Amino acid sequence: MKNKQLDFRNDARRIASNFGTPTYVLYESLLKQNYKHFYNAFRENWDKVIVSYSVKTNYLPAVVSILNSIGASLEIVSEFELYLLLKVGISPRKIIFNGPCKTLKELEFAIKNGVFLINADSSSELENIDKVGKKQGKVIDVGIKVSTAETWKKFGIPLEYAEDVFKFSSQLKNIRVRGIHIHIGTNVSPGIYISTLEKLSALMRNLQEIGITINFLDIGGGFPCQGIGRWGNLYKNLIINVLSKRLRRYKLRFLAKYLESLKSEKPIFSDIPPVETYAKKICATLKKKVHEYNLPAPYLILEPGKIIVNSAGMLLVSVSEIKNYKEKWVLVDGGINLARSLESEVHRVMNVTNEEKKIETVKLAGPLCYGGDILAKNAKLPTVREGDIIEIFDIGAYNISQSMQFIKPRASVVLVQENGEMKEVRRREDYEDILRLDSPFFRTET
Repeated sequence: MKNKQLDFRNDARRIASNFGTPTYVLYESLLKQNYKHFYNAFRENWDKVIVSYSVKTNYLPAVVSILNSIGASLEIVSEFELYLLLKVGISPRKIIFNGPCKTLKELEFAIKNGVFLINADSSSELENIDKVGKKQGKVIDVGIKVSTAETWKKFGIPLEYAEDVFKFSSQLKNIRVRGIHIHIGTNVSPGIYISTLEKLSALMRNLQEIGITINFLDIGGGFPCQGIGRWGNLYKNLIINVLSKRLRRYKLRFLAKYLESLKSEKPIFSDIPPVETYAKKICATLKKKVHEYNLPAPYLILEPGKIIVNSAGMLLVSVSEIKNYKEKWVLVDGGINLARSLESEVHRVMNVTNEEKKIETVKLAGPLCYGGDILAKNAKLPTVREGDIIEIFDIGAYNISQSMQFIKPRASVVLVQENGEMKEVRRREDYEDILRLDSPFFRTET
């Protein structure tokens, strides 16, 4: 298991030497460890568990293939992701299709390929699923997404209308209602899962009384990760920003400047409960409610993403330029276009090249012509020199799937396999990759 800085340092040196920078690094061993840890925590507390990895979190074929190989199911929210999984060779019976605004084309593709479950986001989607089922001569297993006071309002059926929608769906001939789905949000506390489960259990009881049995209770993802911090006190800084704008509007710039000097720039790390705490509390609540309402025990479906893949991914960058005046600015060859989470999060960083004990505080910034291209506001590192390799940790979630071709091509991805071998699983983009779709506007070479 790669869990020592020395291992990361040696691997980073080899990767930078052999594959260049900027480069994402993924560890197969950490990816597998994170999934097994999460699955086992819930499996020890509930007999019927399905862990369905959230593909949008990091949709690299290497990631989904590794997780599939150790038994993970997969959760998708688009036809693109389904196309990708089928191309990789993953069985449709391991795929749950979620997400809003599914088109008829997407539903036809999913139903034709026989995905395990479609969680409908609206009444109109249920009607469309029924139409496609009738057209293809199939009865489709569906869940219905519900929203509660704790959840994002954009998604699903409000709880007070849910029972009527379930009744409506049970009348559609090409639909078989099997589940309830909910996704609360991100970085969710155990208490919010518990209050939400209590509401869903009451809904299950009401549905059972009218003859609708829920076989699959899908509570989504949103589990927080260890090791990620925030820049300063977000609420304090937000209030200061609002007040300072008002002061400047009234030409009180001196007061505004003083107020802005009080903003908190220190990294704040929250204590995150371990996944075992979530598993015990969630499953205990579910056991209690199933017994209280005399319900058949459903499969508990979980859709973790960040907690599985985040710590398995890193980003390697090289120091291109240093500006050392009142503050030391270290400019590197990979920016926010590759690591968008760094705009709001604090991540651990390491100077791979220099192991000296003397530490300095630097501003770590990317190469983009954009003022917000800051990777770390106060990075504490051994003395940084031009040419040094910097490693940024906990980059596995969303950063690859949300990376942009803004001014610079996207980075390559190197997988460190369990046996220590290194393999480039996505090559570095070149300019032709970026411009390929615009070719009609280029001059023909003569």
